[in-house]
Amino acid sequence: MVLPCLLLFFLALSAGVYYWFTRLKTTADLWRTAARLALALAASRTGCALLGGFILENTSSWIQIPAYFLAMLALPEAALASALIGRPWPSPLLLAGLLTAGSFGWVFGIAGLAFLRRKRMPPTH
Repeated sequence: MVLPCLLLFFLALSAGVYYWFTRLKTTADLWRTAARLALALAASRTGCALLGGFILENTSSWIQIPAYFLAMLALPEAALASALIGRPWPSPLLLAGLLTAGSFGWVFGIAGLAFLRRKRMPPTH
């Protein structure tokens, strides 16, 4: 039940970002906004995931419940890293690099689609 809801949330968020990117006036605004959004997303995902992982490994109280959700922000990249290195939680530097690459890839992929739409369709003023 949780996984379909998360997938729907991710798809809705992707559609919202795509719509936002298509509404920007110039191509320079599109790429500048994409870079800012990707940087903010990468920093927040990395910070929250590392904080959640630290709390999960070093505490044993009720605080682990919100820490678990913070650690889940790194789920695809942490699963990939743990499969590559064979440990349940990757090193912070590796995880930060993978989260940054994943966040930038997602945002710039959507920005690329918005750029292609902008290129195909003439602006309506």
